[in-house]
Amino acid sequence: MSERFCTLITGSTDGIGKKAAELLYRRGHCVIVHGRDEAKVLNTRKEILKKIKGDGKLFGVVADFENLREVEKMAQKVKKEFPTLSVLINNAGVFRRKRVITKDGFESTFQINYLAHFLLVMQLLDLLIKNAPSWIINVSSMVHAASYDKDNIQGEKRYDAYEAYAVSKLFNVLFTYKLHRIFGNSKNIHVYAVHPGVINTKLLREGWGPFGADPEVGARNILSPIFSEKLRNLSGIYVENGVPVKSKPITYNQKEQDFLWELSIKLLKERGFEISLGG
Repeated sequence: MSERFCTLITGSTDGIGKKAAELLYRRGHCVIVHGRDEAKVLNTRKEILKKIKGDGKLFGVVADFENLREVEKMAQKVKKEFPTLSVLINNAGVFRRKRVITKDGFESTFQINYLAHFLLVMQLLDLLIKNAPSWIINVSSMVHAASYDKDNIQGEKRYDAYEAYAVSKLFNVLFTYKLHRIFGNSKNIHVYAVHPGVINTKLLREGWGPFGADPEVGARNILSPIFSEKLRNLSGIYVENGVPVKSKPITYNQKEQDFLWELSIKLLKERGFEISLGG
């Protein structure tokens, strides 16, 4: 992509997200770094500005994804202060060995990895539609689940850390395909689910151990939909190593996509959030 654009990257104070912010800033783009801790966001911004000399723009926003009101507040700040936003990279994620319930009453892996991003997209849709063509990149994983128990989505009956993570990444793919069905053709919004690769990040070390490629590899992979001429005009696809590949069969089931979409709206409305599909 030759022209410059404004990008919000969730979970970008370390790992893949931070490297993606560096790569975009180095190319002269406007980048909004997100983290849950204000001090860490400020330090990340200072580190990048010190490390990289360029004419890009670098900003920061703060929201703890374990508190959905903070997500809503952050979205309002973005809409007010960054009216040219056209790229949203939903990268933030956790791997929790124990079941943790958030302030909103949801299991934390489900909320942080999926539901908070669903809310963020809904909050920013108007802006993304206004600035179309625009791009939404949902970071998934090759380990996204092939099935799930609708009675155990949040570990209500049993909690397994790997299952919770895999299901959250499945939901990111289902969400991607549903968004494409609604907006991909009519609103010129390009939506992708991306497997960043097996990358040596804090999350991977917590769940699987210290191995994998450098975070810059993952960063280039999650940025491939906007930098690749072959990908940037596509939508509703699953991308691995910069190439469209097939996701698990369940992800193409429109009934499953619809179920998750309706459940997500229901859960958020029960917490008092207004959900708009944008103009």
